[in-house]
Amino acid sequence: MKNGVGFEIPIDIALSPEKRIRVYSLIVEIIGTRNRIADDAKRMCLLLVELKEELEDDFDDVASEVFKIPRGSLYRYLRVGAGARVTSKGMEDPSKLLATTSQRALQLLDGADEDVLNEVRERAMRGELTNERLVRELISAKSKLEERLEEAQDQLSAQGRQLAELGQVKDSQIAQLEKQVNASRLAEYETVNVATQRQDRIESLSREICAYEAEVEKLRAELTQGKVVEKLVEKIPDNFKSMEEAIANRNQELDRINHAIADAKKRLAEAEAERDRQVEELSRSQQANGDVLSLQKDVHGLCERLSTTLVLRHALLTDESKQALMQMAASLAALPPTIRRYCGKESQ
Repeated sequence: MKNGVGFEIPIDIALSPEKRIRVYSLIVEIIGTRNRIADDAKRMCLLLVELKEELEDDFDDVASEVFKIPRGSLYRYLRVGAGARVTSKGMEDPSKLLATTSQRALQLLDGADEDVLNEVRERAMRGELTNERLVRELISAKSKLEERLEEAQDQLSAQGRQLAELGQVKDSQIAQLEKQVNASRLAEYETVNVATQRQDRIESLSREICAYEAEVEKLRAELTQGKVVEKLVEKIPDNFKSMEEAIANRNQELDRINHAIADAKKRLAEAEAERDRQVEELSRSQQANGDVLSLQKDVHGLCERLSTTLVLRHALLTDESKQALMQMAASLAALPPTIRRYCGKESQ
């Protein structure tokens, strides 16, 4: 049964109408007296704080002599007063705070965070009661929130450092790739020069081969002409004593021509072999350099994709993927010694 002042008598208590009215009036008076005592105690705590500010170092002696309050209780009252003062700061009606907030709650509010104080002030303005348990919960929630914020800031700082480190790695990779591109361009330029020189050499060999072929044809023509002359000789040529001597001389001339033809054929074969070797070497060189340039693009693309994956999705990688990345890094780390072995100064 509600009486309109915030309390109710158990329904199992049997009271006459006259007695019920008397009980109600006593309860109302007791509640009012209790509230006045609580408000007066809180105001006393505020006054003690003001008195301590006035007396400073002499406060303890005066308080113990005049008020006869134990030291422990005295400083508890001071904390209640300090909590009431800091919490009521800025409130239009501080009396609402004293009426709705318990002494233990005010004691805890001394030194509390401003967010906690604002919550208690708003509750007081709405007429809602604030006790020790609620204040402890507010302080604990604020502390946990600050811890989470600190953890989040630490995580953000760590991620920022990771991004900075990845940025440095990225810049280093870009610099290395640019260096590799420049080196590849230089190698390509040198390869073109070598290819041009070899092409010139091939063309020179081709001209020599043409010259050898012309020489062979000329010698063959001389050989044919010599055989015809041999058939047309009907008398002893001048400067010869006999036909046998002329024929022997002619045969010697034919042998010389045959030797010259064989030598020309040999030089022609050597020139053709050299030309074929140069063409094959040029083809292999062009293929090898083409493979290197293609691999360079593949490696550049791989590094770009790996860097992007690590920067944007490193938190999503599984242990298996991380292990695969470490194995890839180990494989890539084994390449520089091999490259320096075959392309460095020591190979030159």
